[in-house]
Amino acid sequence: MLHGVLPCYDVLASRHIPCSPQCPTCAIGAEDIKHCLFQCNRPKEICDALGLLEVINRAILENQSGSVKLEILSKTVAFSNDLPTA
Repeated sequence: MLHGVLPCYDVLASRHIPCSPQCPTCAIGAEDIKHCLFQCNRPKEICDALGLLEVINRAILENQSGSVKLEILSKTVAFSNDLPTA
């Protein structure tokens, strides 16, 4: 995901693979890495259940790609401390 190779529909469509770039989960936007991990309703529900929605919402405000956001979040101490333990 950090290298932008997650095979989201938008990525596949941009590589001339015959498919619709639209998100199959919410049908609201193109399923790119940013949408798949941060903007779609289902990942937001999961982040909320984990208590991470506020951290994710702050990251969304930055105008960067999904893979850059994920890299920043993975290196953020506050994000690491918010993760639930098993």
